[in-house]
Amino acid sequence: MSPPGKSLPLLALLAVLQVLDVVTTNAVPNLETNPVIWFLFEHLGTLWWLPKAGICLAIAAGAMLAQRVPRRPLVMVTAGYAIVVAINVANVVKLYLA
Repeated sequence: MSPPGKSLPLLALLAVLQVLDVVTTNAVPNLETNPVIWFLFEHLGTLWWLPKAGICLAIAAGAMLAQRVPRRPLVMVTAGYAIVVAINVANVVKLYLA
């Protein structure tokens, strides 16, 4: 565990990755495989990302208010989202530049 201040760069990177995930998902929505996101597409339309943003903000606020932030899970989640965004970017490039 590390103090919240030391985790701030990873939390910021995770926030940026969340935004990139939304942008790239909007670019190629027909390639989305997450059934929860499909449910949000169907019921919220272009505002599908609002619940995701709310959850992310709540998690970030909780992490910042905590005395200690578990570093290893934060690194794993951030790395996982980096992979998701990389796949999305590859799909966008393939679709629009191929």
